[in-house]
Amino acid sequence: MKGLSIILPLTLASMLLTGCAIFPEPNSAEQPPVVVLAPQPPSEVEQWLLTRQRLCNLPAVEQRAQLLARVSADVSREGKIERVLLASCQPDQTPGLLREALSSLDPKAEWSPGMRALLAMINDHARSYRILEDKNLQLASQLETTIKGIREIETDMNSLQGNGTAP
Repeated sequence: MKGLSIILPLTLASMLLTGCAIFPEPNSAEQPPVVVLAPQPPSEVEQWLLTRQRLCNLPAVEQRAQLLARVSADVSREGKIERVLLASCQPDQTPGLLREALSSLDPKAEWSPGMRALLAMINDHARSYRILEDKNLQLASQLETTIKGIREIETDMNSLQGNGTAP
């Protein structure tokens, strides 16, 4: 028993020493240096997205006024893009103006891949909104037809009650 009480602390001490040797403390000279990158100027797409955000933060009345003022005012490439971005702020309020602004862009123009992707995304959203508009028109037409049919049934029922015979 006495031998065990001496062996146990020696075993634990040797395990601790061995464990420390297996996992040495990392040397600060071996760690890779921290690389600090200089801030990059915003890309063309980032600049346009920031411009869109600024335009969309304007009050709705101001947005509409600027959008209508730009319809015929600026024919430059940048002016056309700003018009698209402005019209994309509230597509439910200006769906026709957004489609018109998108169609004013030259499809053969040289666009960076990022700008091409941004304009494609806005165009996809405008197309999707157009599909929803068409579906709403169809539903409104179906609703009107249903209401007209119900009115005819009501008229027939009222005439039956009035004279007791079928019309």
